[in-house]
Amino acid sequence: MWYEPLQPVHRAWFESGREERVLVPAGRFWAVPVETTVSRVGQQPRRVKHWYAREVGLVKWATGTETEFVLKQFTLGKNPAP
Repeated sequence: MWYEPLQPVHRAWFESGREERVLVPAGRFWAVPVETTVSRVGQQPRRVKHWYAREVGLVKWATGTETEFVLKQFTLGKNPAP
């Protein structure tokens, strides 16, 4: 877990999990989940979860409610990372 003070009234925590299979319209990917929690004075903490796939980047983003963004299309470049 990593903690980052943003401002005196904001705090953010980042925690990564084990790689897992994620199915999105662009395909099926092995991706690492990263959960971000942002705490603001006087408000409930907000949680957002992102999934990152190797050689692709962000493939899914979810807020824990009904809000969700997913990768719809992806084409691997000519020179992928080693």
